[in-house]
Amino acid sequence: MFAIFQHYCHCPRCHNRDLTKLSGRDKLDRMSPNPLRFLLVVFGAPLYHCTFCRMQFRDWRHLDPARASVRSR
Repeated sequence: MFAIFQHYCHCPRCHNRDLTKLSGRDKLDRMSPNPLRFLLVVFGAPLYHCTFCRMQFRDWRHLDPARASVRSR
């Protein structure tokens, strides 16, 4: 409920913070169906990927520096 007030992003499905930042969309894994997250494309929000539930989503918040990794596709 108060996810917008958190400092770091997390997966919208499983709430995991072990995420990777993608340079482009992966066509195999699903995207978040939330229409508000789709609007973040217009604003240039980065694309994140959850390795546990394989969900791709956009978020305006940064990754947790203690758990961050960068992967390019």
